[in-house]
Amino acid sequence: MASINRIAKVEISLATTSINQQSFSDLLFLAALPDTEERVFLVTSADELLDHGIELADPLYKAVQTVFQQDRAIDQVYIGRRTLDEDGDPTETITEALVAIRAAHSGWYALIQLSRAAADIMEAAAWVEANEKLQLASSGDASIIAAGDADIASQLKALNYNRTALWYHANAGTEWLEAALAANRFTYEPGAETWANVRLTGVQTDPLTEGQSQIARGKNANTFEQFRNLGLTQYGTVASGEWIDIIRFRDWLKDRVQTGVVDVLAKADGKIPYTSAGIQVIVTALRAALDAGVTAGGIAPKETDASDNVLESYRITYPGLAEIADSVKSQRLLEGIRFSARLAGAIHTTEITGTLSYSI
Repeated sequence: MASINRIAKVEISLATTSINQQSFSDLLFLAALPDTEERVFLVTSADELLDHGIELADPLYKAVQTVFQQDRAIDQVYIGRRTLDEDGDPTETITEALVAIRAAHSGWYALIQLSRAAADIMEAAAWVEANEKLQLASSGDASIIAAGDADIASQLKALNYNRTALWYHANAGTEWLEAALAANRFTYEPGAETWANVRLTGVQTDPLTEGQSQIARGKNANTFEQFRNLGLTQYGTVASGEWIDIIRFRDWLKDRVQTGVVDVLAKADGKIPYTSAGIQVIVTALRAALDAGVTAGGIAPKETDASDNVLESYRITYPGLAEIADSVKSQRLLEGIRFSARLAGAIHTTEITGTLSYSI
């Protein structure tokens, strides 16, 4: 029989495979466990920990239970093992454990430790800062809400850490404020959330005076306080003073830009030529990532001000082909692409002034 290819030859290539994008909603608890457990394992309920020999009274069970108690919560968490010996003592440092955990599974984003010790928080803070992760921690140390700079919040602030967020919580030894908050906030796309003014389940508020709250704020520590009938988280910053949601959105946007560019390079039909059209392919990938940032809510949409001036969401600049040196072209390197984007931000507090009179 004659081949139909003689009349109609058709070739269809599959372009359905893309580079994986990182998740920025995966939470990992660092727990001291015997080496009979996997280095990293996933649970979708606290009761699944019972199958791993974790008892109901164990802090790990209570922490994971707090996640799934929230009205709005993520549907899974990771457990990372810090190995214990037969006597129940750690056989590795926190740093060593985190290195091993990341080697076993690197997809998680935020870390919560079961330990409340200041030294443990500081050690993990140094590691996450160097490894593009986020640490969420709580401390019941009353010196955080008092004058002085020897407390853990002041130490973190002095180091200008962008990747550790600390909450003062008097019941930090038995409650998991940061787990409750992360469970809720990680249900939102990066850029669509703020970590202030959030209601939590299963966590008590702290009855702080205004002075104590302001002291904590001055140290870039966060709080959970009562406002009439509502318990609300306050501030929502990392130790450097930057907003938590901005750090998370920046990480997300960086990943979107990287995966977008790699994707078009990997799917190129033969190659992306070093021409004006080829440069546009890369710029278009960048623009798609920025547009996704607008959709997510991290980058402000295009709008006009009171004077009808157009406020762009972002601007991209890139070199023309003639502006690029031959020595750079010979390396097959495209450089000089830059963007600036206008953050959407969030409203946490308001000031409103009014006047009552018999006429306006």
